[in-house]
Amino acid sequence: MIDRHLKCNALQSSEIDHCDTLLDQQRPAADDLRVAFSTTHLASTVDPMGDLALHVVHDARRTYPVAAIPESALPVFDDMIDFLDYTADQLVALVFNHDDETADVIILAEHELDNLVQQTLHLPLSDDVTRQHTVDIVLLGRCLERLGDHGVYAARRVVYIGSGIDLANEPTRDEDIDLD
Repeated sequence: MIDRHLKCNALQSSEIDHCDTLLDQQRPAADDLRVAFSTTHLASTVDPMGDLALHVVHDARRTYPVAAIPESALPVFDDMIDFLDYTADQLVALVFNHDDETADVIILAEHELDNLVQQTLHLPLSDDVTRQHTVDIVLLGRCLERLGDHGVYAARRVVYIGSGIDLANEPTRDEDIDLD
């Protein structure tokens, strides 16, 4: 994982350098600018994703050979990891195909991960959960949630590259809730 994190950082730098070269070599039209800048934004989300994954690895390494979370929490975390694996596969396909339907699947599925995160917040109430487990459950749950958020952001960037429609400013799930 650590080696992959270093490769992700190198990939990010390479993509940003490629965009800078493109801008230096020609006077790009609006589409070219959109692609160049969106690709830069897309590349910049790779590093935080690697950092978050690295946090998960460090937590697992810290508690090895014992799991960082109690056995009662495993089903929810397994579901979160399955969701993120599926999302990662969809993102790879999306980057290569620029398919709006794949982007929609990723963006609309965000609520599934949000529901799983809500479940993690109830796990510390279980009898077999220690204080350290509580900390690990909450922090690992947030790391996995942020990974999913970055995946949705990447999907929105790819849509923008292809269509010019900026979904990054779409309302989030909480903006339409009246708090009064």
